[in-house]
Amino acid sequence: QGRKKLKQVEAEIQRLTTIRHEHLVNIFAVKFTPSYTGSSAQMVVLSEQAPPLTLHDVLEDTQSLREDRASEYLAQTLSALNAIHAGDLVHRAINSRSIGLVPGDRPNSKKVKLGR
Repeated sequence: QGRKKLKQVEAEIQRLTTIRHEHLVNIFAVKFTPSYTGSSAQMVVLSEQAPPLTLHDVLEDTQSLREDRASEYLAQTLSALNAIHAGDLVHRAINSRSIGLVPGDRPNSKKVKLGR
């Protein structure tokens, strides 16, 4: 049961390697190593580095966002989700901790933590 679920997750992440979007953390490769006697199965995912700051971090400090900034983050997040859905995938954990914020002159978000 566990191995089957791990293979399903591996296949989903493998599909993520084909999706490129400016508001998604890019996944470049995934490798699954099945368990052998006395060892546990491992999955290694090679991805773009996730932004160090999340929407959750910002909301903890400020309690709210300006309407224009919130609208921009929402539009970027929905655009990223649309790209995920177009790849026949779903995001299982949409929350403020899974929205990374990229520093810069204009608000820029990236969806991160694409699975559980």
